Amino acid sequence: TLFTAIGAACEFVAMRVSSLLLRKKKVNGYNLIVISMLGFIARFLIYRFAKSIPLFIVGQTLHFFTFGTLHSGTMAFINDNIPPQEYTNAISIYSALVVNLPQGIGAVLCGVIIDNWGYDTLFSLGLIFPLVSYILLSCFKRQLVETT
Repeated sequence: TLFTAIGAACEFVAMRVSSLLLRKKKVNGYNLIVISMLGFIARFLIYRFAKSIPLFIVGQTLHFFTFGTLHSGTMAFINDNIPPQEYTNAISIYSALVVNLPQGIGAVLCGVIIDNWGYDTLFSLGLIFPLVSYILLSCFKRQLVETT
């Protein structure tokens, strides 16, 4: 429970810091999403290769860069790029496809992967998604940043 609380506290702080940086125009939504993908990669690498409680705690603090920063960045990106009349639809799609669908699939698949192949396999496979996301963000940076 303590480890979960550490992650949740870091997410809360990330949302506050991210919103402050966004308001001061120090970052934009795209930058926060990129930072988030790098945070995911670091977190999964720590979980995959580090086998100690202190490093696990460091991994938990990286929730700062995963959900907290990703959510703030995505909300800012939607706000900056979606017409106001479509904002509600965009938030609904984000909520369904980026948050709820992966959680639902992950709840089932992660259990199967852990039971059959272990945590190392889980975190190795988990690296695929932020790596692909980071590559796509890098490939389409010009198009994505031009719109903000």
